[in-house]
Amino acid sequence: MPNDAQSEALKPLELSLLICLLEGPCHGYALVQRLEEETEGRVQVLPGNLYAVLSRLEEAGWIERSEPPAEATDARRRYYRLSAVGVARLEAETRALERQLGLARSRLAGSRAVGRSRP
Repeated sequence: MPNDAQSEALKPLELSLLICLLEGPCHGYALVQRLEEETEGRVQVLPGNLYAVLSRLEEAGWIERSEPPAEATDARRRYYRLSAVGVARLEAETRALERQLGLARSRLAGSRAVGRSRP
């Protein structure tokens, strides 16, 4: 079992947040809204949990704090963006997920064929 954070599978919320940040820098509340919209409500997060995960992602170097955009109206908000290391991590995770999905599709197709051949 790998113990290196770079080789472990991302948790669903971590993956979803990195995907959301591909859209561009964002503050916490807007990330919650993006998550709910992009996952059609399947991923919901409480603010306390969100900031704990954001802190872990920042510690791993996958995201970093960002300056607020010029149109920002609340200087207290913390903005986050995906780092170059985060993009590379997301690319690696995407490749791993694509391999898993390919395997699942192949086995599902095989199980349907087996199911049809039975009397």
